[in-house]
Amino acid sequence: MASSNTTFPRPQNIIASIALVTSSVFYVSYRNHDRRTLFQEEVFTARGAIDSLLSTSTNINNASSTKTNKTEGSLATQHLYNLTKHGVTVVKDTLSPSQLVHWNKRTEAVFDNDDSVQNNIVWNCGRAYYSISKRSAGSQGNIHTCQNSVYYSDMARIGCSSEGDDDDYDNKDSSARNNSWLKSFWRRRSGSNNNSSRENDVASSQPTTISLQDIVRAYFQKHGIARYELTDVQFLNAYPKSTNQIWHRDNKFRGLTAIVALADVRANGPTELILGSHASNFSVWTKYWNVFQRCFQTTTNMSNQGTKNGNDSILLGCIDAGDTILYDARVFHRGRGHNSENDRKVLVLRWDATTTPPPGMGMIVTMTNKYVGCCMYGIIFALEKISKKSSGGK
Repeated sequence: MASSNTTFPRPQNIIASIALVTSSVFYVSYRNHDRRTLFQEEVFTARGAIDSLLSTSTNINNASSTKTNKTEGSLATQHLYNLTKHGVTVVKDTLSPSQLVHWNKRTEAVFDNDDSVQNNIVWNCGRAYYSISKRSAGSQGNIHTCQNSVYYSDMARIGCSSEGDDDDYDNKDSSARNNSWLKSFWRRRSGSNNNSSRENDVASSQPTTISLQDIVRAYFQKHGIARYELTDVQFLNAYPKSTNQIWHRDNKFRGLTAIVALADVRANGPTELILGSHASNFSVWTKYWNVFQRCFQTTTNMSNQGTKNGNDSILLGCIDAGDTILYDARVFHRGRGHNSENDRKVLVLRWDATTTPPPGMGMIVTMTNKYVGCCMYGIIFALEKISKKSSGGK
């Protein structure tokens, strides 16, 4: 009896071929999605997610045990809750209208008119950076280093609770601003001896906002970091036709980064952050299980989970002029590219513990983070598609 010469492909070869084709289709779909221009609907959804951050459940406020200055304590608790759970929070009205005008003028001068800094501007992905570290600001040297010192010291005061005395920057020289700051400090110092009257004042006029620097201070205190510093400040402008940054972290260790918008940020290259990616137990596999569960839930049940704010894993920093995105330095993030007609001018401030200066990692880890961020974003993109189909969305 003649033996048959028919051969069948091995199961592992079939599986490998299917995986290759699926991966290729997914990669092409992901790249097209990643390079897309942001739609108005996405910006609207991002604004809803930010509003959700600003109004994190009222039971957080009720959980505050502080009896005096309850509103301010509740606001601090809310921001610290956001930073712990999501790694991101939004601080409203960091800059007043007059301060916005002032810092826009200074930013334009840095990028357009100041010849002394042109050679120190770094370009990356269509973005211009003028960065000033604490070390360079404190060094002695030529006019350029002296200018850096002025920039650094002025930006170090952004978001201070005493900065209300300094709204009119353009009409005050350096000595006048220093005197104003000293007076404000002395008023607070002398007021500490009259706690009873202060408590009565607070009770009669509860604050509705909390300063950026107060949140920074509370963050480091919460994590037992006694010594921290402003390690870096930046002028940043994302020009039209800028491309996506690589996914990265600002530091391997605890720290905070603030991005202060000098104009409304919408589709003109907002910062994109993977919520929760700062946590050591962060896992996209948990989100796989959550999507799997949602596939078997009714549309009514899904509507009760607040899905109107869209993807709960990715946040686009579409904030208003003067507002701040404040995030943990360990959060995976990037700046999105854009083709709009408007520049995205922002100020960047970074605080780190003195014992763990940035970036806390070498080139190999930085490049690894690039691909880890891409993988996480790709998985979240796939989960978003599955979730929309399971809920009957388009």
